[in-house]
Amino acid sequence: MRETRITGIMSHVFIGLSLLFIDQLQLIPRPVLDGLFLYLAVTALHCNQLFERIMLLVTEQVRHCLPSPRMMMSTNNVNKMVFN
Repeated sequence: MRETRITGIMSHVFIGLSLLFIDQLQLIPRPVLDGLFLYLAVTALHCNQLFERIMLLVTEQVRHCLPSPRMMMSTNNVNKMVFN
C-alpha cells in the first residue's frame, strides 16, 4: 500500500466526524474499544522497522531472513543502529 497526502487528511477528517457520534460511541463497552486499539497496535508492529531491529537482537542469527538487505550488515552494526 502506498501512502499519500490524502491518507493523512482523510484519517483526520474521520476522527473529526467521530465527534458527531459521541453519544453513540459511549454505548460501546470500554473493553471492546481497548481490544480494538490493542489489535491495531499489534498489527502495526509488523511493519515497524524499529520493532524488526529489536527482534533481530533476540532471534538467532540463523533465523534471520536471508533475502533482506540487513543481511549485508553484520549483527554488531545492526545492534549499533538500534541503540544509537
